[in-house]
Amino acid sequence: MAKKFGAGICIHCGEDCDDLTSDHILPESWYLDGASDIEKWQAPACKPCNGRLGAIERRLLQKLALGTDPENDLTESVSEKALRSFDPRVAKKESDRVHREKARDKVARELRKVTELPNEVFLPNIGPVHDARDGYAITEVAAADIVALVGKFVRGITYLRLNRALPKEYTVRVFNLPEISKLFPEWLATSKEIFELPGFRVERHPVPDDDFLALFRIFLWGRYEFAAVVAKTDWPAKELLP
Repeated sequence: MAKKFGAGICIHCGEDCDDLTSDHILPESWYLDGASDIEKWQAPACKPCNGRLGAIERRLLQKLALGTDPENDLTESVSEKALRSFDPRVAKKESDRVHREKARDKVARELRKVTELPNEVFLPNIGPVHDARDGYAITEVAAADIVALVGKFVRGITYLRLNRALPKEYTVRVFNLPEISKLFPEWLATSKEIFELPGFRVERHPVPDDDFLALFRIFLWGRYEFAAVVAKTDWPAKELLP
């Protein structure tokens, strides 16, 4: 059930809003089967931010879920959700059937075969990782969508932990995984807070003397890992993704 937040600050844009909506930190459709009895994490968001992020979540579910192993019991349910989103046979009306067909054809056009998987999380292969007899089918995922998703996770977990939206003097910076241990070894060495749901785990390394500064490692469905830091907005460190 969606929480009612009323008036307050949107955790994503930081603007005051008279009628906040409930944003699920982990999108509802991304929960694994069997998690129906688990309290779903929610945070306050304005309608425009909730709508914008919802569209990104729908795009990413289709691609990221297809990159999971359908033979893995842990992620079988998200693989099925992704496949159903492309299946016109389960459509309830004509407009839905056409939408599903277009989504299916779009993914098919974007698939390409490679003999070796790139060392890059933003290009998940479609199907089991261990089966490479005929090469790998991969599909590109927009880096901007990943940045938006990781930012949503970080702002949501920050709210869950501190019961406050991230102030505007702070920002979320998303980093490529190989860089995080090189750039922030002292942050990784701090104490670790763990936030966990089935198939979703967030490790937050807070920086002493500042409630908001923290390094985040995010693990999704046993298949994807993301990294980000909450830093001061004027912090000069290079952002590795556009």
